[in-house]
Amino acid sequence: MVEQLRPVQLQLRSLRAPAWLAGKRVRLRTPDGPWQGLRAFRGAQPLVSEDRAAEADLAVEAPGEELCRLLGGRHFLPGSLPRLTWQGGSYQEVVALNIFGA
Repeated sequence: MVEQLRPVQLQLRSLRAPAWLAGKRVRLRTPDGPWQGLRAFRGAQPLVSEDRAAEADLAVEAPGEELCRLLGGRHFLPGSLPRLTWQGGSYQEVVALNIFGA
């Protein structure tokens, strides 16, 4: 389910670049699997790349289900042990990945 939901969420996030991420390159990846993607929030629509060597301003790592919750605006799940980590950016930038945010 997660593998089907995440691409849809990333496509929705591409429809409008959030102000917090303007001009930034964001890498999303899962520690327990081979998936990762780089999104450059530059220009009218974010560019997508799977270039593992490309530099990112913000790197977010979490299990697939937690990435989906982050993108869906429900990154905090009461009773769960969050495994989401990030480097190179602020908490506001991480939260701005929410597909429903501005």
